Amino acid sequence: MPVNLPDIRPRSTFRVRKALAAAFLFLAAAGSALLPRAVAHAEPGETKPAPAVAKRQLALKIGKPGGAVTVRATVAKDGVALQLGSARILLPLASLSDLKAEPVLLRGGIAAAIVRAKGDGAEAAALVAPDAHGKAALLWSGRVDLHGDPGERVADGIEVADRDGDGSADVVVGSYDERSRICGQNRTLLRPQILDAATGQLHSASLLPLGASSTPVEQLSATARTGSAGSAAPLLRALRVVGSSSSRAGGDARFAADGNPATAWVDGGSSSGLFEFLSLRWDAPEQHVLSFAVTFAAGAQAGKISVVAEHGERLEVAFPADLKPGERQWITPKSPLQGGCFSFVIQAVNATDPKSHVAIAEIEAYTELDAGGGAAALVAALASDGPSGADATELITRAGLEVTQALLDAWPHFGPTGKRRALRVVVARDKRDPLALSLLERGLADADAEVHTSALEAAVAALPMTAALLAAACRPANPRADAVAIALARRARTAALPALVTALAAPGGVDRPALRQALQLALAHAAPGALAELAPSDKTVSVRAALALALVDIPPHRTDALPLILSSTPVATEFADRWRLVQASAAAPESADLDAWLVTVAGTATEWMLRAAAIDALSRRASPHALEAARSGLADEYPRVRGAALQALEKAPENFELLSKSARNDSWFLVRIAALEALPNEPRATAVASAALADHTAVVRAAAIRSLRRERAMDAWPAIEPHVASAQEFPEVIGEGITFAKGLCVANAVPALQAVVVRGLRPDAWSPDQDLALSALDALVSLGGDAARWALDQARSPLVPEPVRVAIQKRTTTGGACQPE
Repeated sequence: MPVNLPDIRPRSTFRVRKALAAAFLFLAAAGSALLPRAVAHAEPGETKPAPAVAKRQLALKIGKPGGAVTVRATVAKDGVALQLGSARILLPLASLSDLKAEPVLLRGGIAAAIVRAKGDGAEAAALVAPDAHGKAALLWSGRVDLHGDPGERVADGIEVADRDGDGSADVVVGSYDERSRICGQNRTLLRPQILDAATGQLHSASLLPLGASSTPVEQLSATARTGSAGSAAPLLRALRVVGSSSSRAGGDARFAADGNPATAWVDGGSSSGLFEFLSLRWDAPEQHVLSFAVTFAAGAQAGKISVVAEHGERLEVAFPADLKPGERQWITPKSPLQGGCFSFVIQAVNATDPKSHVAIAEIEAYTELDAGGGAAALVAALASDGPSGADATELITRAGLEVTQALLDAWPHFGPTGKRRALRVVVARDKRDPLALSLLERGLADADAEVHTSALEAAVAALPMTAALLAAACRPANPRADAVAIALARRARTAALPALVTALAAPGGVDRPALRQALQLALAHAAPGALAELAPSDKTVSVRAALALALVDIPPHRTDALPLILSSTPVATEFADRWRLVQASAAAPESADLDAWLVTVAGTATEWMLRAAAIDALSRRASPHALEAARSGLADEYPRVRGAALQALEKAPENFELLSKSARNDSWFLVRIAALEALPNEPRATAVASAALADHTAVVRAAAIRSLRRERAMDAWPAIEPHVASAQEFPEVIGEGITFAKGLCVANAVPALQAVVVRGLRPDAWSPDQDLALSALDALVSLGGDAARWALDQARSPLVPEPVRVAIQKRTTTGGACQPE
């Protein structure tokens, strides 16, 4: 039995404030500039910064013998300043939370100090040391914590260690860059300057970046092998520069591994390239490096280079003094090198001119692929992540290596990446090759969506050679087959029809909406009668019903659908088949037999969905039996059927009494709403809608107000006003009343709208009341005059969002007279 919903006003969240605010912004946008951005506030619980230290000082001993000096730190508007006598240096900090000194004893017993400071998560340092006159001075400062984007962070650096190999401590300053470091080191000091303890000056220096105690694993001599088989470019180009200590203008570090010997990296150091370095990423770590080849360009040439791997292994390589520019110099260790990172550090330079700089044209890595058996190894490399697998794929494709059978054999062991790359290799081959078709078939059946898509794109691009393959792939009832059917229809068009009809007849085919969509795409390019040669009349009822449903959506083919429907209706017994036939009937050509069948379904079907759909189909067909079926449907026990009947009777004046009766008396509120919405626009409808304002269900009362607004019944406002003014009315009813007043420019609505605003702008107001207040403010602004000015005054409440307040102000100054809908 249908039951009425109880009239309960839940105190639950009913927030639409954001939507209303957006509406204000939309209305204010016309003819106005963009609104100011809302002020951002800190989130609750946000960590507050440590309190700043206004002033702090340190007592230091500087010089030989160490004299006492005082360094003061002061927080100023421009940052944190260090003061030493009259000298002042600014640290890159906004505040100061910690300050300390680190004493340093330099060569000759000279005392210096490093001042370290922290503030707001940043760290800075300054160097205090005697100058050329022995007087304490602030010589350097910088920000020493890594900052910036992850992977690209930078920092200033200051280190205390023996960096020139003389056995004494040195103070060295420079910079760090996460992108430029020697493999195996967390960070490497760049552009170093060393403190000269005797003069108190910082000057550029050549340092030992590996440390004086670093011992090479193996010492080698590079050899030139011109004209040998190994002098060709490597099969796998997986070496790329990721950082360098320096580069001169026009000598980009990336030139050292770009495959072009005409370009070269030229170091930008201060000492002919001594201790400068290049770091390269090896993107095929599963392929061990058998040897490196280094090609120097014209200019200074390295006499000795250290090759450093990511785990600290180091080769020390000596180069001949008479090597020729452009000639590969080979570095071949006793054991293959492993890892993904290699740095080349210049330890000695062969140059007579100290102003010259080392120029490296190319660094290349050679693997087992170059030593023989490359194709099989490349197939294995193809499945690896990263650029190495992509390089292997490209190489196989470019070299035309015959690997299709190897790819088929390896397919079960490939992951999605390897399978997609294997398919990419096949795309470049002859699609008539049975092995290539087998690989495409496996790709079309693969569970991975990206693998399936890659195979489908390749197969569709190879039509018509792959037509049979695609026809078989679209038969299973699964999403992958649906994608194949759609792609086949779009590319093959009419030629796809036999495969699609066969798929429709396969198990589960009639239950695939995507398959019907594919049929429609193919039929859109076919002439009427295109299905006749496929003998659809010999198919099952289910197939004929599904075909009819596809045909009726294409106007040129609707005539073809009618025989399929009429041959199926007498024998259709399953709900799904009858449902599709009813749906197809709504757009089918005129037929008395079909109308009679629909009338029978509307009156006798046991399923309410069929009864409702049959009434709707008769109405859409403009059948002479539509009115009779709809009137009978008003007595149906199921409310959804009665609702469908009301829609069939909609707007017909001769049906007014039936509609008004349902609006007043139906036991189900959704039916009463449907009846109100179906009422024709005439004076009698106003009376029915006005009576519905007393309905015991809120959504019906709201529908009544909508109906009155549609009928432009301004005289109904006195009956609507109590609902708007009442604090006990449901929000949806009040909201419809506000819309009525605004849409019809009801001047008498001002008091009720003001009551809504006052109620919603109280500090303890219910959330729905707050939202309704914003809507009422909008309506008052639309009415203009004193109502708009009053709304502007109320909008100063802190409960009104700032964008809404700005919008109201703009509309009150620029708006004209209210215009009814």
